Amino acid sequence: MPITFSGYTAVALQGPAHHHSTIIRAILDTGACAHLLEDAFDLADHAITAAWPARPSGQKELTFRQFRELATYRHFGALVSWALAEDADIDRIDSIARALNVALLADTDVQGRQPSE
Repeated sequence: MPITFSGYTAVALQGPAHHHSTIIRAILDTGACAHLLEDAFDLADHAITAAWPARPSGQKELTFRQFRELATYRHFGALVSWALAEDADIDRIDSIARALNVALLADTDVQGRQPSE
């Protein structure tokens, strides 16, 4: 929830700290307001849930919680960036969920292979 004081609005960044610079860049690139950012965080979270049924075969053995943790750790910044690029439009959830699954599929270390293979 955004907090407004002295004419400024503050929003707590969500997700792993290693994604905060990506999220800040996306905010600056889009000029997102606090409410749009909150909606983008929600959309990113919902997109992870929407991606679960169509997850790549390499993640089929993961529990829902494990999948959510993996997706958040690996791609939360990108999810928020994609959500902001789509103006946090919930109707775009399928395309964001598909993009997440493509990104997870491309993660060679997640698939159990070394990058040099």
